[in-house]
Amino acid sequence: MDVIEINKKQIEKKKEIQVVEDVIVPDVKPDIVSIIDTNSVSYAYKVEKIDGKIKIDGNLDCYIVYVSSDGDTRGIQSTFNFSDTIESSEIKESMILKYKIDVTKVETKILNERKLNVINNLNISYELYEKQKLEISNEFENIECLQVQSKDVNLNSVVGINVGKAQVKEDLKVDNMDNIAEILKVDIVVKNKETKISYNKILAKAEAEISVMYLTEDNRISKFQSDFPIMSFIDLENVKEDNTCDIDYQIRNVFLKPNSSEEHSISCQIDFELICEAYETRQMKIVSDLYSLKSDIEFSTKEVEADLSLKNNENIVDITEKIEVQEIKRVLDIDVNGKVLKNVISTENSNLEGEIELKIYYELTSKMGLNVKTVTVPFITKTPLIQDPIDVNIIKKEFDSEENNVIVNLSLNIFSRVSQKQSINIVENVNVKDIVNADDYSVVLYFVKPGDTLWNIAKKFRVTVDSLVKVNDIENPDMIHIGDKLYVVK
Repeated sequence: MDVIEINKKQIEKKKEIQVVEDVIVPDVKPDIVSIIDTNSVSYAYKVEKIDGKIKIDGNLDCYIVYVSSDGDTRGIQSTFNFSDTIESSEIKESMILKYKIDVTKVETKILNERKLNVINNLNISYELYEKQKLEISNEFENIECLQVQSKDVNLNSVVGINVGKAQVKEDLKVDNMDNIAEILKVDIVVKNKETKISYNKILAKAEAEISVMYLTEDNRISKFQSDFPIMSFIDLENVKEDNTCDIDYQIRNVFLKPNSSEEHSISCQIDFELICEAYETRQMKIVSDLYSLKSDIEFSTKEVEADLSLKNNENIVDITEKIEVQEIKRVLDIDVNGKVLKNVISTENSNLEGEIELKIYYELTSKMGLNVKTVTVPFITKTPLIQDPIDVNIIKKEFDSEENNVIVNLSLNIFSRVSQKQSINIVENVNVKDIVNADDYSVVLYFVKPGDTLWNIAKKFRVTVDSLVKVNDIENPDMIHIGDKLYVVK
């Protein structure tokens, strides 16, 4: 009897919520004429999971960029709270929760020159897993003349799950000795993830790429970007070097403000929670059916969904695009968001259709200040076979401008984490009895019926598959046809 532990998905739910808030322009800032851009950073600072309920409390750090009554570019930073709850009798406190919060759309409306209305559309996905022990019987040595139908499979057995914490706390020193007046835009990306296992511990390492666009006190717009290490030791009993680790980095808190105590810098603190799952791949023989030539066997089967393998499929796609932008002086930044819209699967390849949204932040030759242009670029590419769901990650972003054009060079990592789940039948509760009514024959002529296999024909007449193959001179045991004539010799 072999025992493995599996994570069985019990609940999957997606919700779209709106966070709507009014923002008052501070007295120290000028009136609003028009909105240039709004961007938001979302994170959950508290996650509560009890029997029957999950509640997520989070923040949205919004950065609103506008044209003021003075004709200048100005910014407002505001934090909104949000909360979401799902309730179900199936939810248990002991379950493993995976969640993701995405800001899908931000809209800012001017109510008057001193008041704004900001609408954030959020997509929150919930997945709940329950750890289950799976007992697999694959040895039945005491049964005489046993015939077994089985196959060898690689199963992922859960070694353990634990949570770690990490923090980036730095004074971000900006270039050119700028005196920072306002933060206009923030991006936080976790990249270059890696793990190392030793002595019942997992060392999780990554980098936080922090990008900040800011306004200086003399009304210039500039940008700072740098990478900072993220590191955490996570205790996990019985974890081994050859195990597979899956680590999810979740932002728990963000604090970014111009440093009041040190010029030319930004105070930064970002807290991360690291949810770590470790798996062991074990090769096992799964018995799905059996019978005996000399006994009656009664048994039941249990159907379970198990991970046969855990694999990362990654394909790199390079895209170069030229975008017309009139009177461009310089490009400050480009936000890139990619998604696959259609995946047409052939025998060995995936034909992917998708789109890239480019948000170009730039300055004009005719005046100072920030401008934004958004364009959507379709792409079509063929990759080795890849399964849904698919993520598009930007691993290289280079841009330049010439005359009235912006040239963008991108490398996309089209990524799919494939957990090959399959329903398998496991034999259990085997009971052996003496044959009550033994068949009395020597040769039977049998005609193959729809749904027949050599295995179930052999089981029906209590003979071996090998004997059917030899007597009937069958070249391929997997290829029999309806109406074929078979001799069954006992």
